[in-house]
Amino acid sequence: MDRNISTTRKYPDIIFLSLAGIITGILLAYNGISLSFLILLPIVLSFWATVFNRRFLVFTFFLLISSLQTFQQTAIPATHISRATIEKINGLSGKVLRCRETSFAVRYVILVNEYHLNDKTVHKTSGKVRLTSGNARVFPVGSFISARNVSLQEIPPPKNPGESDFRREMYKQRCFIEGKAGDIVLLSPYANRLTYIFGSIRKSLSRRLDKSFLYFPEERALLETMTIGRQDIPYFLTERGKRSGIYHLLVVSGLHLTFLVLFLRILFIPFRNLNNRYPKFFPSVSLLVLWLYAGITGFNIPVVRAVLMMSFFFLGEILEQEINGFQSISFAAILVLLLNPLNLFDVSFQLSFAATAGILFFIKRYGITVKNKFGTELLVSLGAQVSVLPLIMYHFGMFYPIGFVSNLVFPTLAGIILLFFPLFLVLPFLFIPLRLLLSLFLYLACLVAQVSYGIKVELSLLLAILMYLFIFLCFNRMKIKKKIASMFLVVLTASYFLLFPYVVKKPAEKHLYLLSLKKPAVIFINGYQMTTFLSDSYRRQETENVLIPFLREKKPAEVSLFYTDISYNHIGTFNAIKGQVRNKKVFEHESVKKSLFYPYLSVYCYNNSDVPFAFLDTGVKIPISDLQIEILGEEKGKLSYAITKENKTILIAPYIGQEIAEKIKNRRFYIACIWDMKTTVKVKRLLENLQFDYLILPKKLKKFQVFDSIDKTFYLSQSAVIVNFSTHPWTVGYYNPPPP
Repeated sequence: MDRNISTTRKYPDIIFLSLAGIITGILLAYNGISLSFLILLPIVLSFWATVFNRRFLVFTFFLLISSLQTFQQTAIPATHISRATIEKINGLSGKVLRCRETSFAVRYVILVNEYHLNDKTVHKTSGKVRLTSGNARVFPVGSFISARNVSLQEIPPPKNPGESDFRREMYKQRCFIEGKAGDIVLLSPYANRLTYIFGSIRKSLSRRLDKSFLYFPEERALLETMTIGRQDIPYFLTERGKRSGIYHLLVVSGLHLTFLVLFLRILFIPFRNLNNRYPKFFPSVSLLVLWLYAGITGFNIPVVRAVLMMSFFFLGEILEQEINGFQSISFAAILVLLLNPLNLFDVSFQLSFAATAGILFFIKRYGITVKNKFGTELLVSLGAQVSVLPLIMYHFGMFYPIGFVSNLVFPTLAGIILLFFPLFLVLPFLFIPLRLLLSLFLYLACLVAQVSYGIKVELSLLLAILMYLFIFLCFNRMKIKKKIASMFLVVLTASYFLLFPYVVKKPAEKHLYLLSLKKPAVIFINGYQMTTFLSDSYRRQETENVLIPFLREKKPAEVSLFYTDISYNHIGTFNAIKGQVRNKKVFEHESVKKSLFYPYLSVYCYNNSDVPFAFLDTGVKIPISDLQIEILGEEKGKLSYAITKENKTILIAPYIGQEIAEKIKNRRFYIACIWDMKTTVKVKRLLENLQFDYLILPKKLKKFQVFDSIDKTFYLSQSAVIVNFSTHPWTVGYYNPPPP
C-alpha cells in the first residue's frame, strides 16, 4: 500500500514536456533569437537535465527541433521574392496553398518557385504571394499555376489609425507581397491524388446544394458552412454568429465530428452483432470516415485537431489502451505544430485547443457532480465559453455574454441539422424538414443577435495570461485560504497594469485627423476633447472597421459632432458615436427644419434624446474648445465650414458650388480639404484666386485640375492625413504606422 502511494508523479508528463518544448522553441525563433543561441540553449539545458532529471531531455529535444524548424520557415533568404525588384516582375509560377472564391474574383496564396521579369529572364525564388485574379476558372489547393501580366506590391499598411493591420496576419504566415494577375493558367493538376479526390467530392456536394437550394440562398449558405465548411463565411452569418455567441457552430470542428460519429453509431445499429463479434470493426471504419471528412472540409486546423483527438480515442479502442483526454489534445497540438510551427499564432488554432482543453478541465473537475444531460450540456458550454474568453477579448476586444445561454439551445439544433444532412443526400424528400430546420436556426440566430449586447474589453497579452491564471485558480482544487490569496495577488497585478496608463499622464494630444473614407471624416483632438465633422452615415464596414476602432483607440471624454451633410434620421454616425463615447452636443444646419422629415426628427430625436441638439444658420461663428467654427453654408445637402485655430484657418468643404466659391474667393487657408466641386467655368474661375498652403483631396481626379499648381497636395485615397498642432509650424503628413 505504501509503495503504491509513493509512486505519485512528481514531474510533468512526457507529452506535456514535449509540447512545452515545442512552444518555447517556436516563440524563441519567431522573435528573432539568433541561430547560435537556439542551438546553444538546448545543449546547456541537456547537461542540466542529465544531472537532475533525464525526463527533461524530451523538453530540450523538441525545443531544438521546433526552434530550428521555425527559424528555417521565418528566415528570408537572398532569393526570396520580397528581395526582388517586384515592379519589374510580370509573371510568376508556383503551388496554390490557399484558394478563396468571392463574387467577383478569386484570391490565392501561392508558394512561388520562379518569377519572370520584363526582359523575359526567369529567376528561381521562394516565398509566398497573395494574388487576386478576375479569371472565372478556380484552381484548387495543390495545383501548380502560372500567373501572367501580374502587378505586385508590398502588402500595404492600414490607412487609418485604429484600423486592423492586415499585414500582421499575413506576416505571421511569412507573406509580404500581394498583387493582381491578368491571367492564370494551369501548369499541372494536383500533385497529390488524394487532394484531387477530396476536391471532386466537395465540388459534387456543392453542386448538389446549388441545385436543391436554388431559391433559398441563405439556407444553402448556412448548410454548406456547417457541413463541408467555407473559407469565406457570408457576412450575414458571421455577424449573427458573433452577436449570438454561436460563431463556433459555423466552423466545422469537434462538435460537428461528434455528431458524425453519432450518425455512424446509429447507422451501425443493425450491424451490432457484427460489431460485437469484431469489436475493432467500428473504430476502424470511424477512423476512415473521419479522415475522409477532414479531407473534404480542407484539413482546416479545428477539423484536424478534432480528428486527431478522436483518432487517438479510436486507436485506443483498437489497441485496447486507454488514452487520457489531455494527453490526446496535447499530442494533437504537437503534430499540428510540427507540421507548421506558425500555426501557433493562428487564431483558430488557439481558440480550438483552448475550448477543448476547457471542456476537458470542467468535465474532469465537475463531471462527477452532474447527474443529467442538461447539466452536462451546461458544463460543456461553460467550459468552452470560459476557456476562450481571454483569447476573444485579446484578439477581438468584444464579448457577447448571451453566448452562455444560446449555447444551451443552438448546439442541439445544429446537431439535428448535421444528422439530417447525410440522410438528405440519400433521401431527397427530406429537403422540406431540413430547410425548415435551417430557417428556424437562422430565425433564432437573428432574434438572439438583435437582443444581444456586446461588452467591449480590450486585453493586452499580459492581461490575457493573468486572466487565464485567475480562471485556473478560481476553478482549481485548492485550499480556500490559499486560493483566495493567490487570486487576490493576480487581481492586484492585473489592476496595476490596467491602471498604470491612467496614473502616468501622457502629453495632451493635439492633432487633426482626416480619415481615409468615402465621405468626409475630419476629427480635431485637444487632450480628451474631440470635435468631429462627420457625414450622417457611412458604409457599415467603414463604421465598424475604421470609425469605431478610432474612437476606442483615442478614448475621448466627450465629443462635439458637426454634420457635413443634412441628416434625416440620426441612426448612422450619431448612434455609432453614442455607443462609444459621450456626445456633448450635436450641431445641425437650420435648413433641416425645412425638410419633410423635421416633424419625425423633432419627436424622436430632438425632444426625446439625452444629447442636446443645436441649429446653426449660415455665417454663424461658434467657439468649441480652442477652435472658432464658422458655418460657410449648405449646397446640395452638403455643409462647409471654416475652422480657425491659432490665427490659421482650415477649410472643410464636402462640396464647392457657386455659393461656397463666392464666399471663399480671395481668402487664404492654411489647409483646404475639398471632397467634391462643381466643374463649371465660373466656379473654376472663382477658385483660381483661392490661396492655401496645403491641399487635401480624396484622390487625383480631372475635376481638381484647377489645383494642379499646388505642390503640397495630399490624397486620402493613399491614407489618412494627420496634422500635428504641437509643432511650430504645424506638420502635415500621411498616416504611417510602424511595421508589425
